[in-house]
Amino acid sequence: MALLKAWWKLNSELCSMCGRPLAIHENDKPSDYHPAVRECTAVLALDAFQADPPAELKAADDAERKAGRDPERARTWLAYTDREGRPRY
Repeated sequence: MALLKAWWKLNSELCSMCGRPLAIHENDKPSDYHPAVRECTAVLALDAFQADPPAELKAADDAERKAGRDPERARTWLAYTDREGRPRY
C-alpha cells in the first residue's frame, strides 16, 4: 500500500500533459520549449509496405474481399530487424 501511495503522490505533482513537475510550470513560458519530432523507422517501413504490398498479398486480399471478407480484420502489422528475428506469437 505504501508503494501505491508514493506513486499517487508522485503523479499528483506531475503535469498530466507533459509529465514534468508542476512546479516547473509556475515560471516557464511556451518560448522556453523547443518542439521536436521523432520518427519510428519501423512504422515508416510498414507504411512503405502497405502503400505497395507484394503482388501475392494483393491477390490474396482481393480474393478475400471478393468473398465478402475483410483481410485486415484479423491482421496485426509488425516490423522487425534481421537481428531481432521474426516475432513469435
